[in-house]
Amino acid sequence: MTFVEVTIKNIFQLHVKISESASLYAFYLYKGGDLLEKVGYSKSSEYTFNLLQSGSYVVKGFRRSADEGAVSAMSNRVQYAGIPELPRPRPRSGIHLYGISKVSAFAIESLSRSWKIDGIVDPSNRFVGQQFFGVPIVDSSSVPEGSRVVAHENYAGQRDDLEFFAMRQGVQDILTEELDRRGVVDLYQLSRKAHLSGLAEGARYLHGFIRLKFNARVPFTAVLGEGTTLSLSGLGTAIHPDSVIGKNCVIGQNVTLGGRAGKTHPPIIGDNVFIAPGAKCLGGKIGNNVVVGANAVVLNDVPDNCVVAGVPARIISKDISSYSGYIKRR
Repeated sequence: MTFVEVTIKNIFQLHVKISESASLYAFYLYKGGDLLEKVGYSKSSEYTFNLLQSGSYVVKGFRRSADEGAVSAMSNRVQYAGIPELPRPRPRSGIHLYGISKVSAFAIESLSRSWKIDGIVDPSNRFVGQQFFGVPIVDSSSVPEGSRVVAHENYAGQRDDLEFFAMRQGVQDILTEELDRRGVVDLYQLSRKAHLSGLAEGARYLHGFIRLKFNARVPFTAVLGEGTTLSLSGLGTAIHPDSVIGKNCVIGQNVTLGGRAGKTHPPIIGDNVFIAPGAKCLGGKIGNNVVVGANAVVLNDVPDNCVVAGVPARIISKDISSYSGYIKRR
């Protein structure tokens, strides 16, 4: 009979208890044969694991005392069905935007994730019946009484019921409330979309928003591939405006992707690259499946499938399989 007992509590937590007394206890959590988490020796005979995915779980428990050393046993196996995800909120309705302008187009792109925009009011009536960035253009008389009508502050004085947004840093309004919910890569993607759509003022506004909120410089002119992420929301990260970054890269905090005097090409990063915190990539093209060590300074080309470190950075390993945990492949 095992001395390691496990039970599910609070639907998603696996509680383990060692029933036989000892001086120290330790716990290993397994899922389908894979070791997920280790809890080193302590005086507590109980521990609670938070389960992240559905599946079959078992715990290996250890008890250690002076008279018999370490003894281990496996618990009974527990099937965890998972916990339902929080449903995405349904878009809220009742908003109309006021005025046909590129700023209004940017507001449509920014707000449409959380808000159902019922129409955009054309005060000139020149474009009524057409669509503007997927939203029908209407006249003022067709806005239902009590609807929320949102406009840039430059439209002040044109209607008594307007709610304004400013597109200035430090102002709290419906637009900043929406943007505050988003992460750094999401905001970059929105700014890049605005830039490519000719919404220059919106793109510049988001660039400043990212800089103030995350202390990061992520220009909308740079290209970040699908799946690429910035650690700690890009804290202290500076990316050259002409950078081209591949897919599924991980860029640590306080990383600089820049250039040097006399070097004409911008930073080019391949796919599946991990750039550790504090690294500076100031010259040369970085290939695919590369790990750049913490605080390394890259000045020259880096080939595929290697690890570089140091100042200046040099290849320290070509056995990239040993570093597979750093590289995010999809």
